[in-house]
Formats: sequence, C-alpha cells, structure tokens
Amino acid sequence: MPPRTRIIVNPKAAAGQAGRDLDALKAAVARLLPHAELVQTRAAGHGRHLAREAARTGIEVLGAVGGDGTIHEVVDGLFEGSTPISPNLVLGVIPAGTGSDLRRSLELPEERSAALRVLANGRTREIDVVHTTIQTDTGRHEEHFVNVAGFGANGEVVRHANQMDKRLGGRLTFFRASLKTSVQYRPAEVALRWRDASNREHTWQGRTASVFVANGHYCGGGMLVGGGGRMDDGLVDVTVLPPDSAATQIVQARRLYDGSLGDWPGARRFQARELEARPVSSAPIQLDLDGENPGRIPVIFRVLPRALRIRTA
Repeated sequence: MPPRTRIIVNPKAAAGQAGRDLDALKAAVARLLPHAELVQTRAAGHGRHLAREAARTGIEVLGAVGGDGTIHEVVDGLFEGSTPISPNLVLGVIPAGTGSDLRRSLELPEERSAALRVLANGRTREIDVVHTTIQTDTGRHEEHFVNVAGFGANGEVVRHANQMDKRLGGRLTFFRASLKTSVQYRPAEVALRWRDASNREHTWQGRTASVFVANGHYCGGGMLVGGGGRMDDGLVDVTVLPPDSAATQIVQARRLYDGSLGDWPGARRFQARELEARPVSSAPIQLDLDGENPGRIPVIFRVLPRALRIRTA
C-alpha cells in the first residue's frame, strides 16, 4: 500500500500565484502522487492546524506547497514543545513562495513536477529543528523554526518586507527592505548566553546591528548567512554583526549574499546548541523566524537534533 499522503497548499503564496496555479498542481499530483489528497489553508496560521491534524491522524508523508512562511507554520504544527507529534512522518517541500530560502538550503528543485517527484521518491533525511521560547505582546509562547532566525535589524527587515508588495520577487523585496532598515534602524545592546557543542557556557554583551541564528544557509530571498554549517549537526551557526553606520552596512552588504558574512569587520561567529538573548535597553528588538516576525526578544533557542524527517533530492 502507498503511504498515506496529504499535501497542504497555501493558495495565497507568491502573491496568489499558487492559487492561480491550483489546477495545474492538481493535475501534476494526480500524475505523480495519485494516492495523495490536497487541502488548502484558509488564513494565516491555518497551515499549523492542518499539519497538527495530519500528524495526529496517521498521515505518513506530508507535502507543503508555499513559501518559507507556509513551511514554517507546517513545521511548527508538527511539534508539541520539544517533541514531534508523529516521529515517523516525512515532510516534503514544494516551493511556491516569494523567498523559498529553505529550498535553497536543502538544495531542492524549484520546478513543481521535480519537487513532487522528490516528495514521491526522494531520499529521507533527518534534520535539526530549533525550539524557541518567544516574547510577544500577549506573553511568552513556544514556536519552532527549521531554516534561519535572527533579531535586530534583520527582524526589522522581515517586518518591512512583509508589508511590501512581493510581486517583484524575494531578492528585490528583501534588498529594498534591507536598505530601508539600514537607514532607519538604531543598533541596540543585547546580552547573549550560549552553550557550545561541549555544553560549555559562554556570555557576551554589547551593541549589535543584527544577529543571525542559522540552522540552514539562506534567508531573505538568497542571503547566504549560514554557509559553513550543517542542518543535522545539533548546532546553530550564530553571527553577531557590529553596530556599524548605515554607510558601512551598505558597503559590506555584499557579504550577506556571497558567503563571506564571517569576514564582515568586527563580526563574531560561533556555534551553539542553546542560545539565550535578552535586551539590555528598553528598545524593542524584533525577531525573525524563517521570514516571519512572531515577536521580539528575549528569546531562547534550543536545537532539537535530527527531530524532523524531510524529503531531499
């Protein structure tokens, strides 16, 4: 018997293009995964509910059609705290969003039929997931991310980008948001505490423009901020950027894309199995999780080693 397969589709992904392509998607699924059923999200956050329902009802293979925000919701829905609801469930990514940075990090095909073939016949890989405890306007809550998170200016970039028209594509949208943020954002002081691979504790306090917390490699429509790490090593790769002027940030901006972020003058890089960040000043410091802005720091990141099974090429 084929595995019980369900595909969650966000029809609003890519400025509604995923919905306009729904008939073509259904035809491709009927050809390549004839036993699969399709369900559509109806509102923000619904992907989380649909994923949780799939995990609790015995779905064995779960596809997600959308951008990084859709995948973020689906991954979050597969976990209760630090525990996967259905440890044997396998997730597949069918890219249909503005940024699709997780696709880049996992080196998945961009074309729909190729991605569906990976869902049907690709190899299964176990990757890390990061559990976060977040401060929001209504209190603290738990959430998960799988690709790249961060806070500071990058949290503001995500906030600006999600307010923009994304029809011009992820790279241009996030570049415009980055320029806007570099002019407006004022670096804040933060206190970091982390545990390394050997469980030794470290601390640092100072002013920073941005902090990237990378499980994957890409964010912001193609920014290569975590190029040196792996998604299955039980660690996140952390980069702390200095509080440079807007002019310096613009000069150094190429390092966000060419893999040389660690060579940014004054940057700090380290790996952590757990990271806690808290603000020192009263200024709110916005958080970015997989291109979403769910709240602000203080935040605690804890790596869940190889907690998610995912299809790869």
